[in-house]
Amino acid sequence: IMNLQTEAVRASHMVALLKQEGQQEGSLRMLITLIESRFGEVPKFLHLILLPLSSEQLRELGKYLLQAKSFDDFLAFILQTFYND
Repeated sequence: IMNLQTEAVRASHMVALLKQEGQQEGSLRMLITLIESRFGEVPKFLHLILLPLSSEQLRELGKYLLQAKSFDDFLAFILQTFYND
C-alpha cells in the first residue's frame, strides 16, 4: 500500500508539472500572436528570450505590450525586467 501511495504522489506531481507547462506554452503562443499583430513577424531570437519565462511573466508582458511604443521599447522592457542581472 505504501508503494501505491508513493506512486500516486509522483503521478500527481507529474500531472501538476504538465499542467503548468501547458499553461506556459499557451501563454507563450498567445503573446507571440499578440506581438505579431502589433509589430509584425517575431524574430527567432525573441522566441528564445521568451521561452524560459513563466506564465505569469508572459501575462505581464502581454499587459506591457498594450502600451509599448515600438518593438524596441517592448524588447528593452523584457531585457530590463527579466534579464537585468
